Amino acid sequence: MDSSVSRGAYHYADVRQSPEAQAAFYSAIVLGINGPGDLPPVLDLEDAKGLPAGQVIDWTHRYLNTVQALTGRQPIIYTYPNFWRTQMANTTEFNHYPLWIADYNGQNAPGPLPGGWSNWTFWQYTSTGRIPGITGNTDINVYSGAQGDFDRYANSVGFGSS
Repeated sequence: MDSSVSRGAYHYADVRQSPEAQAAFYSAIVLGINGPGDLPPVLDLEDAKGLPAGQVIDWTHRYLNTVQALTGRQPIIYTYPNFWRTQMANTTEFNHYPLWIADYNGQNAPGPLPGGWSNWTFWQYTSTGRIPGITGNTDINVYSGAQGDFDRYANSVGFGSS
């Protein structure tokens, strides 16, 4: 059994600023090497800053397209159901991207999913989890397997990236 830990980095979207500039900075600094064990880039989208859905949707397309062009990997969208349904007008324009859904519903699965997604890649099911070695509460997530073998998805040694 492999004892390595996959790592990932996310970008907390500021939809008031240039998506291309944020994507370039994120890609160069955080994912420049796209090394072994790296998860795909993640866009944390949970604050529309009072902007209308159409502007946030446009911003999101531009950011995701830029990150994918710069890293060669399809980004994951991290969001929560109420944000997507209200601030993103429940658009289905992004349901071909992997979904990392934050849904603290106390159930055995997230859902119903927003935005026309039929499955999720990661589910953050609590923000009050406890893990040995971490003081205080922490987010806990689970991988669904929707993207296939986790090691391959996490760009682990032996699989590489293309």
